[in-house]
This record gives sequence, C-alpha cells and structure tokens, in this order.
Amino acid sequence: MNSEIITSKSNQKIVDAKKLLEKKYRDKTNLFLIETKKVLKEAILCGLLPKCFFVEEGRNFDFEEFGISNTDKIKIYVVSKSVFKELSTVVSSDGYIGIFAKKESKKEYLGGKFLILDNLQNPDNFGAIMRTALACNFKQIFAINSVDEYSPKVIRASMGNQFKINIVHINYDDVEKMFANAKLYALSMEGQNIFEIENFENDIGFIVGNEGNGVSQFLKNRANKTLSIPMENNVESLNASISSSVVMYYIYAKVAKKQ
Repeated sequence: MNSEIITSKSNQKIVDAKKLLEKKYRDKTNLFLIETKKVLKEAILCGLLPKCFFVEEGRNFDFEEFGISNTDKIKIYVVSKSVFKELSTVVSSDGYIGIFAKKESKKEYLGGKFLILDNLQNPDNFGAIMRTALACNFKQIFAINSVDEYSPKVIRASMGNQFKINIVHINYDDVEKMFANAKLYALSMEGQNIFEIENFENDIGFIVGNEGNGVSQFLKNRANKTLSIPMENNVESLNASISSSVVMYYIYAKVAKKQ
C-alpha cells in the first residue's frame, strides 16, 4: 500500500487538507473533503476519484472495499488520533477521510422536474432537500447564492446522495433565459393551495426561498404562479426542506398516478 505516517499537526499535508474545511479554499483549489466510509463509497460509486486518503491509526484500509482498482496514484496517509481530529467534523468518526476534485457541471437545464434554491443558507436543509429530490426523481437543482454543497455539513446531511444529482450554480439573470421552456412555481405562504392543482407540466421547476425571508421578489415576478402548502392550527410556515419535500412528493404521486 502506498502509505505514509503523519504524527504532526503542522505537517503541510494536514495544514492544506484542513484548509478545505473553508469554502474559499475549496473554491480556490477545486478540492473538497469527504468523511466516513459510507459517504466515501457513495462518491466513488458515482465516479468521483480520490486524490488521497487520511486514515486514523489503528484502522484497516482496503482499496477493494472502496471499489478502487487503479491505486497507483492514490496516497494513503496514516495519521495519529490527535492529527485526525484536526480534519474531522464528525463527533464519532469512523476514521476515514478522502480528498476529491469537485464535479464539473454545465450551466444548462436538461428538462424535467427541478428545484431552484434561492439564497438557501442552512446546510442541513440543503442536504435533506438533495436526498428527497433524488428520491422523487428531481434530477437537477439550481442554486442561487446558496450554501456550498461541498460543505462537510451538507455532504453529511445528504449522506452522499448529492453525488447522484446534478447541482448547478446560477445567477438571477440566468433564470429567464435558462427556463424559458419550463413552468416556474414559487413556494410562498400567499400562493394558491398546491393541492388544488391536479395537473402539472413535464418541465416544471419549484423555487424554494431563504429560511427567513422566503423567495425573493425577483423570482416571484418571474414565476408563472405562486403556490402554498395549506396549514392548520395557526402554523405560519414549514422548514424549507420539509416544505420542498411535501411539494416534491405531491408531484411524485401525481406522476405515479398517471403511469
């Protein structure tokens, strides 16, 4: 095994890897960290190739277990427990971290069902939304000024499912041109009850707003319609991931009913 033992927190490889916990360094290097065996395996299964692994001392490492056949250029760094904690963001880690290059994504709409996330800032919401989107066959998510999907918290919340979905970063100015042939629905409390609508088009997008301020007026003005989820007992709003999940499963049920 092509391995090296690291016992110092000031080792340059550890210093450089730790920087990837910050968005500005992920953007600068186009690299990011993945932690835990389960998520690492999901990423590799989706075609992402690791640059290297950091393995906590005392853990076994088997390339075959991770589904990796070409191991020539992949370095394994065995690190002490104290050094591993410098990189870990998990309370009870299983001792495995990998560095990967970000996926390349084209700024294009491929048709079908999709979400637009408008200034979504909570990493747990983003991760949960990705998992539900994949489960409901929403294959694309377009993010505007939203939390970085390569944040360790987002990756952990998505449980690796984000590598199976196409995430594209766009600007407000892209919306009108990119989705000219799709129907856009903004999710907002003052909209029409979504459950009153029986039929939806094939090419549809739902705009999910910021946790505190909702959908921006800019996108509301460009939506074909504003929809709401009815709520009882004076409940004013739902968590962004919950509301988007309700909508996606409603659409999923409508599609299943037609088949």
